[in-house]
Amino acid sequence: MIAGLALLLTNVTSILSNARALPGEVRKTSDQFSGWYGDYQGWKGRWTNDPEGMVDAAGLSLSSQPFRIDIDDTVSGDIVGTLETKGICDKLPLFENLLVDGSISSSKYATIHVFDFIGGYRREFAVLRLEREGQVMRVTPLADHARVFARESRIARDPEGIGGPDNREAICPGKRAKFIERALEKASKSSAQP
Repeated sequence: MIAGLALLLTNVTSILSNARALPGEVRKTSDQFSGWYGDYQGWKGRWTNDPEGMVDAAGLSLSSQPFRIDIDDTVSGDIVGTLETKGICDKLPLFENLLVDGSISSSKYATIHVFDFIGGYRREFAVLRLEREGQVMRVTPLADHARVFARESRIARDPEGIGGPDNREAICPGKRAKFIERALEKASKSSAQP
């Protein structure tokens, strides 16, 4: 008994150091498990209905309407990126693309919010459910306030290394600049009239 107490007292510093390190190690292990379970890196990248250079794209039954999501980051299961669709081009007068953020719930499912900032305030346009199976993603609107999304879109991961975001033609290029130009022309015509 005395030997056990002496051993405990001589190792008290080591025991206290390990006790302090335990919460950090539990957090690291939890983060590693979540990253594995959610396959965060598997979500990251460019997803499109027209993947450049994918040989078997015809067999994937991808959507015919232009649709792109660029997932730039997936740190801690949070998604950040941008989204372009034909619906945005056709139905929203000013926007060429919109911002997205959301969260990954597993390696197969995520939810994103589609938004932009108008007058300094965040304006949400839609909430979308992403369902991923390998290199194919199904996108389904949960809420579509602006009515710009199809009931379902199928897109695939664009292979890495072919082209790049700067080499890719926008779905509706120059739309914002043309909108501003038309607005300025209209304003100058109305101010020129007596």
